[in-house]
Amino acid sequence: MILCGEYYSNLFERSTVNITLSTIKLRISKLLCVYSIMESMDIIKKYYNCFNQKDWEGMFALLSPDVRHEVNQGEVRIGIGKYREFMQIMDECYDETLTDLVFLSDDSGQRFACEFTVNGIYKKGDEPPARHQTYVLPAGAFLEVIHGKIIRVTTYYNLPLWIKLVSE
Repeated sequence: MILCGEYYSNLFERSTVNITLSTIKLRISKLLCVYSIMESMDIIKKYYNCFNQKDWEGMFALLSPDVRHEVNQGEVRIGIGKYREFMQIMDECYDETLTDLVFLSDDSGQRFACEFTVNGIYKKGDEPPARHQTYVLPAGAFLEVIHGKIIRVTTYYNLPLWIKLVSE
């Protein structure tokens, strides 16, 4: 138990305040956790801001070198190099902007979710054939942040709906 009050007698009214060390540690832990969540949330928001600005290098700078990229369809990609290849193909085939972004986090400040609307133009592709069709599609993502870097990006959207939208 820590006895405070005597040390600050000339600043405050003379009284003794009893605070346990575990209470202090818990309060500090909560403050650090809130700071961690806010810092990690800023990283996630910067990631999506870079996406909307088509600042791919800015996006890559926020990723861990061994980032795990899980997409709705296809193989898991590990590493910034694979992520870069994916984004190059995406940039050639689609012009997308994300709106209506809603960010959520767990209590640890490591796991996040983002719900958004994809507003896109289908520029290049064979199935279905691309003719610069526009689409508006709900989607979401799950992300993890460790030591100030995004270590996982998992995206989900309704593929049959996207096919329907660009086939009309």
